Amino acid sequence: MVAKDAYTASELADVLGVSRQAVDARAKRESWESRPRQGRGGGKEWLVASMPVATREAIAAAMMRQDAPPAAVPAVSAPAPAAPASPLATLTEHQRETALARLAFVREIERTSAVVGKEGAIRNLLKAASEGTLAPRLAELIPVANDRYGDGSSRPVGLSRRRLYEWCSKFTADGERGLAPQHKGRDMHVPAWAPGFLAIWQ
Repeated sequence: MVAKDAYTASELADVLGVSRQAVDARAKRESWESRPRQGRGGGKEWLVASMPVATREAIAAAMMRQDAPPAAVPAVSAPAPAAPASPLATLTEHQRETALARLAFVREIERTSAVVGKEGAIRNLLKAASEGTLAPRLAELIPVANDRYGDGSSRPVGLSRRRLYEWCSKFTADGERGLAPQHKGRDMHVPAWAPGFLAIWQ
């Protein structure tokens, strides 16, 4: 589900796993505001800003359980110009793998911030990770993104509020390259999940 400032009853019913009637009843009970829906079919959309915090967090939590939708691939009508070199091109595979995993969490925070704000997005991300309800693609990237935060033992290391804020700050300051660890690690092969990840998160 894409983060927006307003949703139809059908969209909310799908993400929350309830009926449209339940959404309409909740909207009436909580006095949500609406606006006319643009485009074919008409109808109305419920404004996220008019919803109580608890409702917005329920929507964000449901989004955390879903993988982000894949990016649309535009039709090609003419030969595309050569793509600029990736900012990660000069890094080792280990650094690129870690940076891309961290980028996934930054993008997820950005995606759900539209609903509950940055702090709420991070709080819901941590809650989903601790409860085991995080989207599988993200859950698998936690140990990859943590990298140097591990202590060398077999004990799993999770996410933390400080770490997520740090990744967001580094991405804002230096882009994808800022998410790479300073140490190069072993120069390993391209991870199997990288092509699919790039199609979704970049």
